[in-house]
Amino acid sequence: MLQVRHLLSLPERLYTLVFFLIVLTVADQPMGRLGILPLPPTIFALLAMFPFVILAVVQDLSSRSIHRTLKPLRVNQWPLLAFFVLVVASIVCSTFEGAHWKEDGKWIFLITYGFALSLFALYLPRNINFYPALQNAGILALLLICWSIYLDITTPGTFAAITERAAGFSGNANYSALVSVMITATILDYSDKRGRWFNPLVFTTCSAIIIATMSRSGALCFFTLLATFVYFRVRSGAAATREIAHLIIVGACVMAAGVGTISLLAATDTAGFKQTRIYRLISAKRVDDGSAASRLFAAREALRRINESPIIGKGTGYARTLPELPHNLYLQQWVNNGLLGFVGYLFFLGASYATFAKRLFRPGQCLMAVVFVGSFFSHNILDQRTFLVLWGALLALSAHYARPTMAR
Repeated sequence: MLQVRHLLSLPERLYTLVFFLIVLTVADQPMGRLGILPLPPTIFALLAMFPFVILAVVQDLSSRSIHRTLKPLRVNQWPLLAFFVLVVASIVCSTFEGAHWKEDGKWIFLITYGFALSLFALYLPRNINFYPALQNAGILALLLICWSIYLDITTPGTFAAITERAAGFSGNANYSALVSVMITATILDYSDKRGRWFNPLVFTTCSAIIIATMSRSGALCFFTLLATFVYFRVRSGAAATREIAHLIIVGACVMAAGVGTISLLAATDTAGFKQTRIYRLISAKRVDDGSAASRLFAAREALRRINESPIIGKGTGYARTLPELPHNLYLQQWVNNGLLGFVGYLFFLGASYATFAKRLFRPGQCLMAVVFVGSFFSHNILDQRTFLVLWGALLALSAHYARPTMAR
């Protein structure tokens, strides 16, 4: 019987690996455009996780219990409740005059879709052994993102519309940078089980992506993750000499990745290197290409609309009618769904971090630290399948890890 179960688990592991590689790398977007996926990426992600939900229900029916079906929901009730508050706010505010119902209501139901996706992701981890598999998938995903960015460097326009900045599968440089930092926060080895070179390899790969995309917001998220990681390592009480040596190795690898990536960009004439931020920086020229002023204008415009209706907001999706999106999820939630949307998002971040902290689950804590900072520069984190799947899977996984800790 054990041998049969082992044989059955191999297809499941392969299926999970392929799913994570497609979703974490955001490769579902170009695959959808090219017609490789049989369904739109949004539907594909839901259906791809549905078998895990069915498996949990079937196992409960065979054992005459509801343990596997209800436990992921019950033990994570506070983060799920916080997310549900955002869903309620988006549905209620969709009735307002300023609600953006164009494109078949896409911008109305995105948060509801994200909630459903996260619920399905809760059923991905079957046991504590799921985390090493997630780490393996994560490092492969980072390498695939690197490869897609390399294609953008050598053949500008492969994925990115702006040829001066490589972006990879997602087509957006800042998006790829943020996703890469999220993956890194999830898969880092916080307990010295992977060997001394695993973390330097992960940090090096992520830093190469940040430099290649030239994303300033991605760099801030990266250093937030690095600082949070160092804090947790120091707090764990590990030997000081070993930790110092480890950090020196990480720093050297990150610097080597930076030099190597810049050299690659400089040697690739087709990448338009002289138009990039890095070239302007090392040439003592103006680095900003006008995007900072543009984002400041967008933030001020969002604040002006918030002042017009600070309590109830303008309506779900209203930010889509602004001259430029605010590039700030806190402002977008407030302008769309009022005070309930803004406070609800803070509740979501706080409840998620508190749950991970109570369980001493460092990957989840680092992920939420990155999301907290990234939300100041991105307006679509709640739409990102990478974050939604990682958030749901880590919540369920942290419950498995928490049981021995809580027993002690």
